[in-house]
Amino acid sequence: MPRAVPTRASRWTLDIRQVERARIIANMTYQQLAAAAHVDRATLSAMLNNRRNPTLGSVHAVIRALGLEPASVLVFT
Repeated sequence: MPRAVPTRASRWTLDIRQVERARIIANMTYQQLAAAAHVDRATLSAMLNNRRNPTLGSVHAVIRALGLEPASVLVFT
């Protein structure tokens, strides 16, 4: 299936399931992941429970802490 090419008008969403899967595989709690990513635990919780639209900076910090590639968790629409 071809991937969407991001443009200025593109929007992105976070594949929360992939991030949660990586967190569980890494055997990390929300607190541990938040500390590793240098983000507030409440921000991380809101991000992973789809209660808030995360900033790209927060997403980047979390996926970097989990060793994920942006292409594996960012979905462009």
